[in-house]
Amino acid sequence: MSVVEIYTAVMTEPRDFTLPMEPKRFRIDDDVFQAPALLPAMVLKNLAHMHNQLGDVSTVDADQLDVVLNKIGDMFAMFLPGTSGQRFKARLLTEGRDADPNADPPRLEPDPPPIDLIRQALPALYWLLEEYGMRPTGPSSPSPAGSTDGPTDTPNGGTSSTDGAPPTESTT
Repeated sequence: MSVVEIYTAVMTEPRDFTLPMEPKRFRIDDDVFQAPALLPAMVLKNLAHMHNQLGDVSTVDADQLDVVLNKIGDMFAMFLPGTSGQRFKARLLTEGRDADPNADPPRLEPDPPPIDLIRQALPALYWLLEEYGMRPTGPSSPSPAGSTDGPTDTPNGGTSSTDGAPPTESTT
């Protein structure tokens, strides 16, 4: 087969953009959670909208915490559709109480085991984002806050990028 024939054969084959369809699975304790292989664009849009609704969670007071936790649970339910998402949300929002037939109202079943927000839920979220190609990055390195004439976040040793021998004028 000549180079032209090989080139022609390659060029006539359609470009294949098929993606692997293996679901994304992760474990927390005895539960294995399953996310779909692909994150549909509309789910991504809805997740972005929910993220915007969360706002700055560092300023959340105790009254707003319940709303924030429910929204985070809803976000995981979108990442993990079906029973997997329902189980994750139930574990995220649980009080972790034992069964108590004498409680008012009686609890015949124990609450689901809790998921730690900081050490389990958020790392799982970052992992899912990375799996879907939305690679979360580490913190940025400090960069100058403006003019380099005064103090900056990044020391420059007092040397300007334009320091050096002054340009010489040509006399020709």
